[in-house]
Amino acid sequence: MNRYISLLQRYCQSSIRIEIGGSSTEGLGVSHFGGKPDVPADFIWPVFKNMPLIFLAQLSCRELAPFDINHELPETGLLSFFYALDGECYGYESRDKGGFRAFWFDESKPLVCSEYPIGIPERNMLPRLGIRFTREATYPHCEDFIILTDRQIDDYDKFEEAEKELSIHRNDRMHRTLGWADLIQNNTTWKCELLSRGYSFGADFMKIPEEIRNGTKLPSVHRWKLLFQIGTVKEGNFTLMFGDAGKLYFFIPEEDLKARRFDRVYGEMQCY
Repeated sequence: MNRYISLLQRYCQSSIRIEIGGSSTEGLGVSHFGGKPDVPADFIWPVFKNMPLIFLAQLSCRELAPFDINHELPETGLLSFFYALDGECYGYESRDKGGFRAFWFDESKPLVCSEYPIGIPERNMLPRLGIRFTREATYPHCEDFIILTDRQIDDYDKFEEAEKELSIHRNDRMHRTLGWADLIQNNTTWKCELLSRGYSFGADFMKIPEEIRNGTKLPSVHRWKLLFQIGTVKEGNFTLMFGDAGKLYFFIPEEDLKARRFDRVYGEMQCY
């Protein structure tokens, strides 16, 4: 038996797959991609480098709840995601944190449909599209697998065979919440951990004390949870793509997810 199959199965995690496309249900507080967000009346639209972020999507927690088998997300309210599309925001520096924003609007305040802020380019007013959810088993990408098992993959052909046996398929149009991220490049949770401690993952990486670098990699994979992943969105003549067929990843520490502290999200953009 291919030994990678049993190892991958050991780390299987339930995820909620997000399908984007078609018309969206009308009304306040429903899940949808693009369009205008539903927010409390006192909401202040987030900015990065003095530019308004684009509104990506809002996810109804009531709609997510039947698929959240481990009850990790709030059962009510609305999760909304914004990104600095024009801000050259990749998530390698601590200052990039403001370019990835997540909000949870509980049901303590009524929601209104927001207007776009002054100064947002028309190209960043994304069309409103529908969202549907399904439950899906996910397995660690090879970069996460290497960290989890503390070993290099000595036979990538065997590893890819195991992925095929487990029906693991990754492409640029995969969107989800929870579970394992469909990475394009390297592990993201380690970056998030170091950035949250005030370190840079860019040019100053080697200035990070060795004990910090070595001691945070494995714990980060268990601590940081994938809150939202979005890739290429296509509908008719509309295409939203991050870099070259890239994805955005929004991660949150497990303890902050439990405490509903969604202002502590860190993110990364990866592409080919």
